[in-house]
Amino acid sequence: MKIIQSFWGGRNKSIKNNYGWADYKSHWLSWMFSCYQLRKFYNQVELYTDEFGYDVLIRQLNLPYTKVHVILDDLNELPGELWAMAKIKVYSLQNEPFLHVDGDVFIFEPFSEELLKAELIAQNPEKTTKYYSEMWNNIHNNLLYMPEEILDYHKGKHQSAYNMGIFGGNDINFFKRYTQIASDFVYTNKNVWDKINLFNFNVFFEQVLFCECAYKENKQVEVLIHDEIGDNDYIGFGDFDSVPETRTYLHLLGVFKTDSITCSKMFQYCWYNHPEWINKLLDITSPNHQEYTKFRYSKTENEDLVKWYSQHIDTETEITNKRLLARDLFTYEQVRKIDQYHQHNIDYEIILLPEIVINQDTEKFKLYTKELGDDNFVCEMDQMDEVIFYELNSPKRKSELYNAIICRFEEEPSDEEKAEFQTILYKLLRHYIGMKVLAVKHDEYTH
Repeated sequence: MKIIQSFWGGRNKSIKNNYGWADYKSHWLSWMFSCYQLRKFYNQVELYTDEFGYDVLIRQLNLPYTKVHVILDDLNELPGELWAMAKIKVYSLQNEPFLHVDGDVFIFEPFSEELLKAELIAQNPEKTTKYYSEMWNNIHNNLLYMPEEILDYHKGKHQSAYNMGIFGGNDINFFKRYTQIASDFVYTNKNVWDKINLFNFNVFFEQVLFCECAYKENKQVEVLIHDEIGDNDYIGFGDFDSVPETRTYLHLLGVFKTDSITCSKMFQYCWYNHPEWINKLLDITSPNHQEYTKFRYSKTENEDLVKWYSQHIDTETEITNKRLLARDLFTYEQVRKIDQYHQHNIDYEIILLPEIVINQDTEKFKLYTKELGDDNFVCEMDQMDEVIFYELNSPKRKSELYNAIICRFEEEPSDEEKAEFQTILYKLLRHYIGMKVLAVKHDEYTH
């Protein structure tokens, strides 16, 4: 089956357009990450794009697509908010089995052969809750036309959709019918585009309409993820700390791509595993980066920085770019270490990293984590966070920290409650490592 992706620059064709991401560098890194991961597993990965996308993704970033179709400038008359129309057009052009993969999807293993044999394929079923209903209520009263396929949804008979982070299949005739209905839905309402939220409209002429067309034709949709997920309840789809060990598929939909911490995690993963990608990205987004970073962007340098940081956690005080990058690479390994310690029931020492500041602002304690680029991540701490960080003013073994917190309980917890709290504490410590706040070591670890 052919794997395809699509990028349409819309009307704002600028490399500094963030296209819904927290920042524009994360947007372009996502495209690099998605394409390279697909090419690890598939020999045929094609791109449909416009002249702008061809310039950035192919001429400048040299992404290894096996074929490129520059056809999406035909959509330049459309408002940029109708971004899903580029996908609809690309679906409509397919004359052989295909799987479309969004540019914010990252795979760490190939899709199953069984999935790729299906007539219709989507990422997962969605339960459309109040979140979708409110969006639809603000749209449908202004529409001039609704296709009959969506009337059951409109009347409340069906409350389902499919997430189309991946989408495709073998039933080409169905895709021709579906995309024609979707195009008619959009263009017949052209005179009221200025009266509706076009960004939200995408959900209905792509995801909801596909679901309703499949219902009407009694078509079976095979999914990568079988759980039915609430339309605003996606959890873990941006968990870079768990790939590829326990997660093999990520999709930075919605809030994930606007979350600066998730974007930072993506950079951390890529810089640790593929520093050459970062070098290429910075070449086009920060042409003078070599003048102030002095990094070699190699796996060897990464290993040297991790070793250097492990030896200088407590001895260096100046917060330089070198130190911040070294910390990022070091803590990437640390998440895997604490997972191993937990799995084998190994006790370990916990130390706070020096690149953090804890301040009390009015009535709230806030944690500031220094980041590359003179940025800080700011996180408000709840009562449990405050207790843990108070206890970690001096390094403690996990067993000591656990006992210190248990002693604060008003009543002696049961054995079951203690076991549950052990798991909670592990998850909190793992989260702090992911936030680049602390490090762990056991007796075999030496500075």
